[in-house]
Amino acid sequence: MNPVHVRTLQEIARCRSFSRAAEALHLSQPAVSHHIRHLEQELGQPLLERVGKRALPTRAGELLLAHAARAFAELEAARQSPVPFLFGGHSLVSDGIRLLLAAAWLGR
Repeated sequence: MNPVHVRTLQEIARCRSFSRAAEALHLSQPAVSHHIRHLEQELGQPLLERVGKRALPTRAGELLLAHAARAFAELEAARQSPVPFLFGGHSLVSDGIRLLLAAAWLGR
């Protein structure tokens, strides 16, 4: 699952609009639609209900958003960790986050 696509879902849920989310993310509206289409295909179910120009999370979307919020909060907490884990001039926490994100991106 691509974390960038999940961030896009979060922004759509926050804005309740594909076009407003695209503007906030500095993406085109078709790119935002592609992110959501990819997530929905990967998970096999709709994540957003389109009602006119509004977009609201489905139950599956709400569940994914809840998991994503916790996951991104944990990554952010690790990134801001005051523990100076240093190895060869690199932070193990930062390197670990990069590896997690790269693995998620490659697994798309």
